[in-house]
Amino acid sequence: MIDNTIDKLLRESHTEQINWLEKALCVDTLKKFDGWADYIELTERRNLFVHSNGVVDSQYLTECKKNNYETKGISVGSQLLVDTDYFVRSYNLLYLMGIVLSQILLNKLYIGSGSPIGNTEDRDKLLIETIFDLICEKHYDVAIAASKVCLTSEFKHTSKDRSFIILNLAQSFKWYGQNKDCIDVLAKEDTTAWGPDLLIPKFTLEDNYEKVYQLMISLGANSNILNKEAYRTWPIFKEIRKERKFADTFKYIFTEELLNEKTTIKVEEEDGSSLLIDTH
Repeated sequence: MIDNTIDKLLRESHTEQINWLEKALCVDTLKKFDGWADYIELTERRNLFVHSNGVVDSQYLTECKKNNYETKGISVGSQLLVDTDYFVRSYNLLYLMGIVLSQILLNKLYIGSGSPIGNTEDRDKLLIETIFDLICEKHYDVAIAASKVCLTSEFKHTSKDRSFIILNLAQSFKWYGQNKDCIDVLAKEDTTAWGPDLLIPKFTLEDNYEKVYQLMISLGANSNILNKEAYRTWPIFKEIRKERKFADTFKYIFTEELLNEKTTIKVEEEDGSSLLIDTH
């Protein structure tokens, strides 16, 4: 029975597969994210490559329009290709689908079940680490989309985990060149209960450096969150780390240099090239 169900399901369209998952899990959120229309177009374009060398048929147009994908300029008989931009977008989209599906499955099947991954903190630890890796790899658009999905009402978070998700979302916007969205995310969040180890990255993203330095000194060296390595490596601090006062404040707190004598840092230029600087 299981083999027959899987075999039948794999022969269905991707839309029907997602519909089956929603019904089996009693959820209605698998299609409620910004990339759903693009996902359907990707799967339909894949079918065209397999069966007709990329030549558009009526099914491609019907499925795309049904899912609100813009098909202006595309007609039956035209041939679709894949350039580098489309390939990268598709890769990011499938990465996002993996994150969204795994989070929804964890949320539905494991939270409160008594399993090893049985509470929201376990689930969110995986999410926060994944988004942190995306930010480090500069996949900011995927980090933004995944964070937004997991901040919807279907997901419950501890206040601490929610604050990390908010900070990661805000910094993803900032490094993606959408500073207004970064500021808006932080402004809409109630941060009155945040301690200095969360307010420091918040004020850093808001470019309020003087407030950052004040809080760094008052917090000192005893934070479990903002230890030496966090100041040295957390992407949130990548711009303020260029400031002399940040290095001086770090040295005042930890009695050692922000960058040790043999540290080599990579500075990216506006034209995409990079410059290695030996701080010795």
